[in-house]
Amino acid sequence: MCLSDLQRFSLLIPLLLWTPLAAFGADMTPVATGVVQQARDLANNGRLPEAAVLLETNRALADANNNEYYEGVILNSLGLVYQKQENYLQAQKAFDSSIALLTRARGENNSALLQVLNNQSQLLYEAGQFSQAEALVRRNLAVRNTIGENDANTGTEIGMLGRVYLAEHKYPQAKQCAEDSLKILEKEGHADGLSAALAYSILGAVYTEYDEYTGAQQSLERSLSLLQKSLDPDDYRIAQGMANLGLLYADQGITGKAEPLLENAHAFFRSIGMNNMFTREFLARWAALERKWGHRKKAKELINEVKALEATSPVATFSRYVVDASAYR
Repeated sequence: MCLSDLQRFSLLIPLLLWTPLAAFGADMTPVATGVVQQARDLANNGRLPEAAVLLETNRALADANNNEYYEGVILNSLGLVYQKQENYLQAQKAFDSSIALLTRARGENNSALLQVLNNQSQLLYEAGQFSQAEALVRRNLAVRNTIGENDANTGTEIGMLGRVYLAEHKYPQAKQCAEDSLKILEKEGHADGLSAALAYSILGAVYTEYDEYTGAQQSLERSLSLLQKSLDPDDYRIAQGMANLGLLYADQGITGKAEPLLENAHAFFRSIGMNNMFTREFLARWAALERKWGHRKKAKELINEVKALEATSPVATFSRYVVDASAYR
């Protein structure tokens, strides 16, 4: 494996999104709202089996009462719990069912679909199913445009589309999405937030592909600065920003600057058991560099770590199944 064979991945912002309860308005009764909130609290406290049982029980009740809308809401939350439990195929099925039910209950264009589409697209992105993820993000943007939600969230979603294009090696499209995202975010007063950090990380990756290292360094330094400004010091996304910048320095042979950033990012990812597309690709690219520098032992250690992570990743699960991209268009 060499650097030219590896995909470049931007920051993962955000990871999983519980549907904001306010988005459902009068359609959510106090009891229904309480169930979703209780499941959320259980999941956030690591009590995933209890959250799953609570949601599965209420999904069955919604089904028995023929309440497609509420069942769709429950299934979105259930998909998030399954994903945290690493039951990736169950998560995909839950999100698919949620999308179908919410569409049937409220039509092709309703705000309740937005977070479910986002969650399913991120799951498929993590599974390496990039064309399917692209189709879902595009659908999300189409819904936003139809219902008139062209705001900062639209800027974020365009950045998400750019991230998918980056993984697909569609660099001109990725660059355009990042630039469009930044324009919207600036217009909406969010030029210094996390979504802007995502856009700058995409620009940094594209510039690196084009060997435009000055633009890449400026973009990635800006991205890291925004992350450090917006997040707590122990947030994993700061480590991602460090990893991006460290790999850029390494690409240029500036090992004195690269190695501390790479080592610090690696230590953080290991300390929290981080296993996502970004982490695995970061380790693989670092391993290629270590091999290039003649550090075969270090390179082998990093590749073995990648293999161990891949074995429990969505990629390993989805690689055994064929996902029909046309289902998401």
